Amino acid sequence: MAKNHEAQFERILDAPKERVWKAWTDPKQVAKWWGPDNVTIPECEIDLRVGGRIYIVMLAGEAMGPFTGTRWPMEGKFTKVEPLSRLTYTARAWTEGQGPETQIDQITDAFFEDLKGKTKVTIKVTITNADTAPKAALQGMSRRRLRQNTSKNARRDMRSTDIRSETKNSETVLPASTGKNRCLSQMH
Repeated sequence: MAKNHEAQFERILDAPKERVWKAWTDPKQVAKWWGPDNVTIPECEIDLRVGGRIYIVMLAGEAMGPFTGTRWPMEGKFTKVEPLSRLTYTARAWTEGQGPETQIDQITDAFFEDLKGKTKVTIKVTITNADTAPKAALQGMSRRRLRQNTSKNARRDMRSTDIRSETKNSETVLPASTGKNRCLSQMH
């Protein structure tokens, strides 16, 4: 890949920063919201320190059709951990059982800002390496996110959750998970 692909988006969550931080750093809570709808997280490890490991496996459910049973691991290292403020990690994701053509290397930088009881989360993702198959998937995710954020149903869904989201920049390389964001409101 000749140049990096970058995307940034923001969410304002109706939850205190401490709860949102925990949702990002407690493996049991991460497993409740990580990834797109119709996947589960059978494995999640977080060693929350600089140099510590982040390892998450997404498993496609039946609703994913021909992808049912597919595992998408992501493994990386934390490069910055500033409690309640910032998480940065480098990671590699791939499709288990397939070759390097499914590999995506990325840097994720997440910032957490207190907004009087709400939390603004800003996420910057830099894809540093992706072959043809991942590039197509990333482009599809970006288009799907744009459609979801502008559709009447998505706006209604976001308003109906306990954690309300306001998207400042809807272009993202991460899958939408409006339904899973509802889990954040139930975390303590």
